[in-house]
Amino acid sequence: MTLSLHHYDCGFYPNSGGEISEGRGNGAGYSVNVPLQRGTNDSSFIHVFSAVANKVLTAFDPEVIVVQCGCDGLAGDPHKIFNLTSNVFARSIKTVLGWERPALLLGGGGYSLPECARCWTRLTAIACGYDIAPEADVPEHVFLNEYAPGFDMLTDVMLIEDSNTNAYLDSIVQAVQAALPNQS
Repeated sequence: MTLSLHHYDCGFYPNSGGEISEGRGNGAGYSVNVPLQRGTNDSSFIHVFSAVANKVLTAFDPEVIVVQCGCDGLAGDPHKIFNLTSNVFARSIKTVLGWERPALLLGGGGYSLPECARCWTRLTAIACGYDIAPEADVPEHVFLNEYAPGFDMLTDVMLIEDSNTNAYLDSIVQAVQAALPNQS
């Protein structure tokens, strides 16, 4: 079973996942694509994730959870598609770990090494039972200057518009819920 919250736009690699779909072939019924618009911020992401993740968990009752934490959605990523902070990743991972199932957290995506390091460090800490405040200082090391100007764990949001409207987000949630197997 795959639940994928991702950006979709014409010409944006891999140019798939543009509609709520349930998979194809042997995967039919085991894939839920959730396309989000340019500028997706923490609020929009959590709105959709909170509304669908537990329903997907209930519908499929997986024995193991694998989470791919693609940091290309972070506000500091040079592609500047989404406007997320590590807070949304942290909240999502805390939710997944709260399901009390074996979980494998994977890094992935992301084209800003300092932003990826900030986020994955925080997620690793959460997986180990700790959290790192976004305002915490980055420890001194050979690449410290890469973390300028704040030298902290914080991902600064960009001044871009979130193209997701509440109506669009609600329509995604409704489509996902309609695609899930009936809960009887």
